Parts: sequence; structure tokens; C-alpha cells
Amino acid sequence: MVQLITDRKVLSSIRRILKKRISHEDRIILLNSLRQGKTPNIQYLIDGFIRSENLLIRKKGLDAADLLASLERFIPEQVWLLEYRAYLYSRYAYHHIASGAIQKSYDIYTQRLGWKDSDAWRRIARILKDHKGFGFAAQCYANAGSPDTAARMLKRAKKFQQAGWYFEQAGLWRDAALCYRREKLYDKAGDCFAQHGDLRSAFRSWKKAGTLDKHNVGDALWKKVMSGKV
Repeated sequence: MVQLITDRKVLSSIRRILKKRISHEDRIILLNSLRQGKTPNIQYLIDGFIRSENLLIRKKGLDAADLLASLERFIPEQVWLLEYRAYLYSRYAYHHIASGAIQKSYDIYTQRLGWKDSDAWRRIARILKDHKGFGFAAQCYANAGSPDTAARMLKRAKKFQQAGWYFEQAGLWRDAALCYRREKLYDKAGDCFAQHGDLRSAFRSWKKAGTLDKHNVGDALWKKVMSGKV
């Protein structure tokens, strides 16, 4: 049975290796070199990190995070390892969204590391965004109380319909209208222009959508608005 491993030098070395911006294959080489001359208990621990890196080579990030969780009982609580596991759950979440990986990451940040809810959601959102999980990142930004950040991220990613929805949640009606208009969703664009107070743009959008009657815009009202009399 493996005993609790408290060798700070070894744990620090593992941490440095995992933080290096190198390939997983190169990390494995460094971890293997770290095994030399160590006790069987320490070798067992290092082997666990090597197995984790092998899983990451195969893009099995959630399995790697679960494996690292199983190693925690052999070492004193390490903040860097908790942060790394939370990162892996977020990094690979959008590949297996039904797995609950985002929730696992959130629980580590808030329950194990003591982060505020909003900080945890923003961190998860940034990780997802960096790895093209834009839709899920947007929801995390919204969970953090920042639907405007979600909307702007989606707009930059040219996901205009989704961006429009989040602009609406943020009460940024003109931005929402422009996104919907870009996607030729003219009726929704008109609704948002109207919320913004820009009736001319609203009427023009509804006209393109063929929904003037739906909004009770007759000829007389059209002329008044377009002439600036309303």
C-alpha cells in the first residue's frame, strides 16, 4: 500500500514539469528521468502522472483529470494540482459536455480552492474560449453575471445570432439588433431597435421581414416615423 508522500522536492519537480510549455511526450521523458533512484512509493506516484500524460496524448483529458484525482490521497493537498485538474475538466469539457466536466471544474474552484462563484465561472469561460468552446464559454460568462462579455466574444467569433441573444440579456438592444440584422433575422432586429428607441430602424427591419402588419404599422404611422414626426 502506498503511503502518504511528503517529499517536497519531488512534488515541486513534478509541478515544474507539468507547468512547462512542452509536449506531453517531452513531459513523460522528464517524469521518467525523475523516477530514477526514487523509492517505490514515489515511483508509483510519478507513474500516475506519466499515465495521465499518456491519456492527454490521446486527447482523453477528462480521464486524465479523474486519474489525477485518484493520486490526491497519496500526497498532501496541493493547490497547483487542484488548479491543474480544474483546468483539464474545463479544457476538455466541450468534447464531452454531458459528462458534467464543467460542474466538476466549478466545484474544485469554489469548494476546494475557495474561489468566488463569479471568478470560477470567468476562469472556466476563458479556458473554454481559448479552446474554441464558444457556446459553453458564453453560458459561463453569463453565469458570472457578464452576458455582455459573452456577447462580444461570440460576435468576434462571428456567431451573430447567439451574440444577439446575449446582447439582449445584457440590455444592449442596439448591439443585439445589429447582430440579428447581420443574420437577416429582421423581425428580431426590429424588436431590438424598438427597445433601443430607434423606431426608424425598427420599421425598416420589420418591412424587410414583412411583419409591419404584425406590429400594427400602417401607412400613416410609417410616414410619421420616417418623417421624424414621432
